[in-house]
Amino acid sequence: MHNEIYLDHHSATPFLPNMPSYKEVWGDADTYHNMGQKSYHLWQHSQHHLAQFFQVKETDAFMAIGKEEAIWSVFLTTYLHVSRETGKTVWLSNQHRESSVMRACQHLEKMGCMDKLVSVNEQGQITIQSLEKELSRRVALVYLPWADGLTGVIHPVEELISLCHAAGAQVMLDASYLVGKRFFRWEDICADYIYVDGAVIGADSATGLLWTKGGYDPVIQPRHQGKQLAELLFAMGVRQEQREHFCMEIARLRDRLEEGIVQKVPFVSFLFQDIDRLPNHSVMAFPGVDQEALCYLLNERGLYASFGGGKFPKLWEVIKGIGMPDELARSALCFSLSCQMKEMELDKAIELIAESVYQAKTFWEEG
Repeated sequence: MHNEIYLDHHSATPFLPNMPSYKEVWGDADTYHNMGQKSYHLWQHSQHHLAQFFQVKETDAFMAIGKEEAIWSVFLTTYLHVSRETGKTVWLSNQHRESSVMRACQHLEKMGCMDKLVSVNEQGQITIQSLEKELSRRVALVYLPWADGLTGVIHPVEELISLCHAAGAQVMLDASYLVGKRFFRWEDICADYIYVDGAVIGADSATGLLWTKGGYDPVIQPRHQGKQLAELLFAMGVRQEQREHFCMEIARLRDRLEEGIVQKVPFVSFLFQDIDRLPNHSVMAFPGVDQEALCYLLNERGLYASFGGGKFPKLWEVIKGIGMPDELARSALCFSLSCQMKEMELDKAIELIAESVYQAKTFWEEG
């Protein structure tokens, strides 16, 4: 299909152009011949430059690892070195967590641990009050998303992390969706583990960057992965360079998308608009329209949006879970823009969304 418009960049985003391929680096880094040493030296080089990039301590370490494996590695490490030694057996994660977190918590429950959820407020944000309600001295680890990839809501993680540490709990922070979209200093983030998913920063979708702080030694240790770390370092650098563009130009285009839709579809409702949110993300509800039918019609027109599922929970479950009406929950879609979005493409997207909404609404009323 020609002229496709992809507005689902929080599920996955295209591989960055000009990404170094490192095709000549394929040897086993644990061998002593030259082919293996190429991999080893690239691994060392990447570790060094990542340390400079993040302004970290010598005791910190990085590894290239897939999201599911990273979460399980951190959770299992915490279980072995915290739960087994201190008796802390409670795990906290957010109310609308991704499937990889849920699966890891289910495994821990079979090992005698307790899985508890931190609720969000009516705007989908984790608050100090909701976290305090669940925190206790029995909590071993808290998994926090810096931003929600489905709703676009940004959580006040600096205050939340401080609260966790005051209660004696470690923190794993998922920074995947915020990287390159807001200014912050990495050295100021005090989480014990920080993860960035390669799938949403333009790197290899099968890997990501796990930063372990303070000398923690994760149970799962991938072998020297110079190539993967080098690609992740490149992607992080590109995202850093794109930050101002995301914060200003892409935020302007996101606002223009919303303005264009409300002009053509006056009954649209914009959700999570009055809370701190990502500059490239919009959640729209079209009362009287079925979200699955709308997504199907958009797909037929070559425009790709999301209503959750897969790694995310279903969008309607999230919206209903924070107390919004069913007619909004069942008619909402989320649209996440890329850094390459252009005005001409955006104008076309507005037309396609409006056409599809009215067609889906007709089907609903006639059905």
